[in-house]
Amino acid sequence: MEPAYRGIEEETVTRLPSKAFDEFLKALDRPVPQTARDLIGMEPDWL
Repeated sequence: MEPAYRGIEEETVTRLPSKAFDEFLKALDRPVPQTARDLIGMEPDWL
């Protein structure tokens, strides 16, 4: 892999160990907590 592409990949790709990836997949199947839904619905202060 060329150095430029390697640098981009290192900055943009997150690699998870198997156990962490399995926990991530389980979290995707759970309902979104109310606090997270509240945050998603908020207007950003910086705009």
